[in-house]
Amino acid sequence: MMELNGEKVPSIVDIDAPIDFELIQREVAAHGPLRLSQRYNPYHVIIEPTRCACADEGCTAELVIVTRINGLFKIRWLLSREDFESFDSLSELKSHFVLGEMYDSRNERLIIEREVLRNLGSTYSEAKVIECACSSCVEKVGEENFANMVLLSNLAKLLRLRDELLSEAEQWDAEETCSDVSVEPQESDGEELGTLQDWVFDAIELGYSIGRNFSEYAFKNEIEPLALLGVKAEAIKKKREVAAGEKSREQRDSRRSELLNKMEALVSRSPDIVRFGPEQLAKVALEDCINDNPGLWRQGKGQVNEYLGEIRRGDEGVLPEMQKRYQAIFGSEPPKGFR
Repeated sequence: MMELNGEKVPSIVDIDAPIDFELIQREVAAHGPLRLSQRYNPYHVIIEPTRCACADEGCTAELVIVTRINGLFKIRWLLSREDFESFDSLSELKSHFVLGEMYDSRNERLIIEREVLRNLGSTYSEAKVIECACSSCVEKVGEENFANMVLLSNLAKLLRLRDELLSEAEQWDAEETCSDVSVEPQESDGEELGTLQDWVFDAIELGYSIGRNFSEYAFKNEIEPLALLGVKAEAIKKKREVAAGEKSREQRDSRRSELLNKMEALVSRSPDIVRFGPEQLAKVALEDCINDNPGLWRQGKGQVNEYLGEIRRGDEGVLPEMQKRYQAIFGSEPPKGFR
């Protein structure tokens, strides 16, 4: 299958036939990357021919990006055209990468080596395993840096062990298969290795261990800091929202209280004003409120009727005494417009 704008389309490429680089190149150029997949198998292999991206304008090297996908996990390899065409078919290439390429993804391997050199001050072949985790050792570099150094030193150890296994495996006769070869037991770090199959499986297992350890390192140093910043920003946002909400409630309480105070003051001076009803009385009281405290009433001027209703009903946040004071002015039965 090919992928064209995210849609899967049939491909004329025969995955069991000898690899035809030019045909694959044309198909990918026309329809997008070639996806090799199989029903009930979670692994997919994506093939994408490309050209070398080096700065040398005279470089015409043809390369192939091979990506193995399993859910959210991706591992990418960069092959020369010669290495790509060394496989008998795309089917063999797919099996090779799905089962687990013994050699690390070149990009991932280079990043690991760079991080080991940058943090430990030596190449992975020379880096020592950090065994002491006493408080003085941790304090010298800091807790976070020390955790990274321990993880990278373990990665360096795994890389060295894997190099040893691959070096041994390369001594086997390429014509012999994993299933029918046996050798005299040899010692490797205190463990016996008896067959080529054992060696290859160990190398693959180490490769996955290296990849997962490096994923942990990358997550800790690249994704986790961003996640922590996001959590911190969200906490600050919530704190501001809570503070803003509390301030808004306080100001609303103050406006209700001041409005009722001014209404009582008007009634005490002119008792007959009650005959105009709550709304008209509140309008006159609002003018006095704004004159005495304009800052408080920059907002809320259009919500005076809501404030009256909250006081009359005794809504949550309204002190019971305010409802009683309101009833003392207008009675317990609301006017027709407030029913």
